[in-house]
Amino acid sequence: LMLTTSRRTGAAVDALAGMLRVPHRLFRWDSGEENPYLGFLAAANVVVVTGESVSMCSEACATGKPVYIFAPDGLITDKHARQHQALIEGGHARLFARTLGPFDALPLATAPEIAGEIRRRGLIKI
Repeated sequence: LMLTTSRRTGAAVDALAGMLRVPHRLFRWDSGEENPYLGFLAAANVVVVTGESVSMCSEACATGKPVYIFAPDGLITDKHARQHQALIEGGHARLFARTLGPFDALPLATAPEIAGEIRRRGLIKI
């Protein structure tokens, strides 16, 4: 189990750390160590991300690995809920529901779409 906190993670991480009964690596954002986040994404079989971070949801979905979004009531805004719905409808993620398992996730790969839109608008001539 690989876990990482962020600058917004509060003291709840201490409670979580105390409950872990499996082999794990817990990275604390404020530890001064180099952040292993990208390595965690690369090594993971399944990813669970917190739903209030648009970038974490997007980065995890770009891996093409099964992604579960943890988004309990009161944690996210309408903007986040719209992103989650788009990721779920696109086959990139599922909502976290206490059980995890592999599923055929589609990688979130928007670069070709963005490049096409830039060309369509004539912003860059290639």
